[in-house]
Amino acid sequence: MRVKYRIRKKYFDDSGLCVIHTQTAAARFWSQSRTGAWCMPGRSWRRRPAVSSAPGHTAGGLSVLWREKKLLFVGDAANFFVWLFTRESTGRQSYLNMLDKIDALPVDAYLGGHSPRPMTHEDLALFRRAALEADYSRGEPFSTFLDQDRHPRICPLAGYGPEDMFLPGYAAVVIAEDFLQKNCEVKK
Repeated sequence: MRVKYRIRKKYFDDSGLCVIHTQTAAARFWSQSRTGAWCMPGRSWRRRPAVSSAPGHTAGGLSVLWREKKLLFVGDAANFFVWLFTRESTGRQSYLNMLDKIDALPVDAYLGGHSPRPMTHEDLALFRRAALEADYSRGEPFSTFLDQDRHPRICPLAGYGPEDMFLPGYAAVVIAEDFLQKNCEVKK
């Protein structure tokens, strides 16, 4: 990896992800880049993960890129069954932008917070499709402890029901009625 440019003791590689290269950075632990990516110092240049914003499930979602293993830890940001109905959730366009952003990264697998297996680029395409096809009027009521006043509904891909959530090819979003109108766009 070669350093492309430097801003105030923060170094950026060709992809725009921040890489910390100073001993003083360890005291700060996290450091923000000009592109919104976050970095965590490590012991060697090659072992530094890059942390980047991943809004969707929540506006403050993060992902961690482990370059050497070609893995992206996405937490709750992307999953076969993602909640997009809470007050902290962003709208459809933010979620789709985040999926596009992480899909473009040079990784072989994505590790989600609730996924029973590593996810692939094909899985991200299913998540995208589920968000695009989500229709509140056709969704099934979803019971949860959180934000029940928003009357969430689960919207799986056509041909699947909520009971199919562990079958191959399944993807769903849980949305509120304002999912399409919600304007919580986060800058890339």
